[in-house]
Amino acid sequence: MASFLQNKSSKPLLFLVIALLFSLIIFFYISKMLTLYIMFELSVLPIFRIILGWGYQRERLDARLRLIFYTLTASMPLLIILLWTTSSRFCRRLNCISNISSLRDSSVSGITIFCLIMAFAVKLPMFGVHIWLPKAHVEAPVFGSIILAAILLKLGSYGLWVFVPLVYDYSNLNIWLSVRIIGAVIISVICVRLRDIKIIIAYSSVRHMGLVLIALLIIQPLGGYGGLLLILAHGVRSSGIFLISYYIYKVNFSRRILLRKGILVWSGILPLLWFLVLITNIAAPPTFNLVAEILVISAVVGLRKLNILPLILIIVLGTAYSLIIYSASMQGTSILTNNFYKINSIEILNISNHLIWGFFLVVAISLANF
Repeated sequence: MASFLQNKSSKPLLFLVIALLFSLIIFFYISKMLTLYIMFELSVLPIFRIILGWGYQRERLDARLRLIFYTLTASMPLLIILLWTTSSRFCRRLNCISNISSLRDSSVSGITIFCLIMAFAVKLPMFGVHIWLPKAHVEAPVFGSIILAAILLKLGSYGLWVFVPLVYDYSNLNIWLSVRIIGAVIISVICVRLRDIKIIIAYSSVRHMGLVLIALLIIQPLGGYGGLLLILAHGVRSSGIFLISYYIYKVNFSRRILLRKGILVWSGILPLLWFLVLITNIAAPPTFNLVAEILVISAVVGLRKLNILPLILIIVLGTAYSLIIYSASMQGTSILTNNFYKINSIEILNISNHLIWGFFLVVAISLANF
């Protein structure tokens, strides 16, 4: 919907969106391993073409190379594993991956499981292999950022949701959790220091996806439900933040939050919508994200009580940079001359579509109970 509103007469873009839709339908429906891998990789091509064709700056060439390099390099070991599994076990279904668990006592099993998890963790993206995501978000147009944040990042989450319970080795759980929690703290500190709003939103996605990875690796009902809700909440929240930040960008055509002051003085509805979307980002009640983070935090603290300390730091820093974004862009006196851009009713409806799901607490509780 956002891409159609942005480029009504762009037939190539419409073709890319339709192709992405069909690849996603096949990806979530199919149970054959090789077909799932093909659809998993083909889903990168639409965003690759969007960055190249509708990007704003010359650096979009570097962004597309990083996107392809990280995703393909990480997924090639997965292709080798799938080919080996289908050829040696004569099985093409997803449940055949569980045969790797029989090799758990050997060194081959550890390397195989690590490569399999990394193939999907790069698409999340996981801290340490996340450099491609901020670059892709900065160089992509607004509809590209919405598709990337709301849809494509969920493919890696779905892959972990399917594969991890089949092959995960519990002996390495503490190592994975420690790296992911420390990475979320580092990303939160980086977000507080940054001043480019698009890069802040991109790094915020890395932080939330780190919590998703933690929840999926715990392999517990509580953490699993929380991870699933966090995936859904992030898809709605991140796309809404990118959308409203684009409308704010039209005021003075600058992504620097220090140059976007004073919008609260001349606009009424835009600061309200911006505030409501940021509320969903900090998981304040009554938001969809609140239930998800409570379930994830409860599961992580249940494993080790000391995990509560870095989790509190992650929550505090996440709230801090969200409030910094709002106060720096809405309050104060404008430095640059404002264009007095007014959003229309269709744009308000588009934003409200994100807010309805972001505050739909009843659906979140129902899914958690289910």
